[in-house]
Amino acid sequence: MGHGVLCTLPFSVSRYPFEHVSQLPSKPFCFTQRYQDVKRVLTETFFGPADVGVYSPSVQNTLYLMAKEVLTRFVSLIWSSLFSDP
Repeated sequence: MGHGVLCTLPFSVSRYPFEHVSQLPSKPFCFTQRYQDVKRVLTETFFGPADVGVYSPSVQNTLYLMAKEVLTRFVSLIWSSLFSDP
């Protein structure tokens, strides 16, 4: 006898702040610069100082430290993207 699986996702409203391409602001979003900044933080955290490196007891610990550093340094970027007004 087969069992049904009930999967539920929390309700969320995803909206873009622009209804048409012509409403996009003329100033760039600085995506490339932010991407490079996050990439630099991830690289620095992964490799550590060039002369000594960084010790990590596990892959999970390395990933945790990398995510923690990005969240710490870019908290304003994260908050603004999560709670921006539509």
